[in-house]
Amino acid sequence: MALLEGLLVRPQLLIVRGDKETNAEQKWGEDVRSVAEGLGFVVEQVTGNRGGVERLRERGGVERGKGATAIYDVIVHVGDGPMDDDPDSKGVPGGAVLEEVRRLELGGEVPTPLDQLTSRRMHRELPMQCFVVHMGEMADRMPRTRWELFQRHANMVTRDAASLERALSIVHRHTVQRRTSKPTSDITLFACPWCLLDHLTEDHLCEHMFLYHANHLTPIKARCPVCNMKRIPLAPHIRNKHGRIGRHPELQEHRRRCPTFAFSLVVVVHPKLANTFLVVQEFSALGYWLPGGAVDPGEHLQEAAVRECQEEVGVEVRLTGVLQLAYRGHKTTSSQDACAVLRAVFLATTVDPDGATPKSIPDFESVGACWLHLDDLKRVRWRSDEPLRWFPHVANGGEVFPLSVLGI
Repeated sequence: MALLEGLLVRPQLLIVRGDKETNAEQKWGEDVRSVAEGLGFVVEQVTGNRGGVERLRERGGVERGKGATAIYDVIVHVGDGPMDDDPDSKGVPGGAVLEEVRRLELGGEVPTPLDQLTSRRMHRELPMQCFVVHMGEMADRMPRTRWELFQRHANMVTRDAASLERALSIVHRHTVQRRTSKPTSDITLFACPWCLLDHLTEDHLCEHMFLYHANHLTPIKARCPVCNMKRIPLAPHIRNKHGRIGRHPELQEHRRRCPTFAFSLVVVVHPKLANTFLVVQEFSALGYWLPGGAVDPGEHLQEAAVRECQEEVGVEVRLTGVLQLAYRGHKTTSSQDACAVLRAVFLATTVDPDGATPKSIPDFESVGACWLHLDDLKRVRWRSDEPLRWFPHVANGGEVFPLSVLGI
């Protein structure tokens, strides 16, 4: 009986491997299995898209609302090629498996791609409770494929085994806790407002929310499950007001009203690959953009640029020049008070001479990052048009000002 209870508690993980693996993909598949078993997952393994779809259907028949979590807690697809020449893949690695997982979640309905999913429709098509990972060699070099994977409801796209291990350890910890904990006078458990996964502690809710739903829209009519506050930007509210960061105000992000708002953006060039630039995948399916963000109180423009690269793309950079320093006044969207915006656009390269591996674990800062070649500039969705201006400018040897213009 104790053995059976232990098996019921242990998270379930399915590995879908290619039928024509490269040496690297074969090693990744073995590494994923070793890492998952070491963490305590019950691991199953199948070959090819068809094998993955057939296994899901064999273990299907789940009730609407329970979704793929009733089958597997994690699905890891290994390899870059659409396997088995399966037409359901639609040119996307593991596309058929992702479609089948989503159909099971929706009780057989055809899922809506994320970039076509409105907040109202998402209220009916709840995001998956199953954590889906694609692991491939080109995960950080094919932004269009990466985007398509996330539109088919992948939660993480990576080529870094260490990042995968960290993400799986979080999922394992949450799953075991959910299946063993009960509410007490000292412990209150919550349900995720995105996917309705329940029995999460406050700290686990804060971790789960960005790991699973960094690319999802805020649910319509959502309330904070912790304090019941409504009509708020839900993700920043939960991140700043609850969990570990909520208990430590010095870690919270503040957006105080002030006369001038300062922002630093960074164009990061690959140190070895010509015409190749680092781009960040923004949350809530907004598209790709330059790494960057607001300057914190007391911080210099260049310090903010380096910090934002570390937070949003997971890469340490070295600033090499200034592309633009712009200052303009305007009205705020929330009031008629006059204010101004100062924006610096820096040029940089990676400290790693070979070009570092970009971040791939979704969190509050971003869904992840990848390298983009200039040829793919108009093949992906952009949050705004800065990359369309600055990438060709840099590639064509446009003017770059020295850092000394900022007194550096």
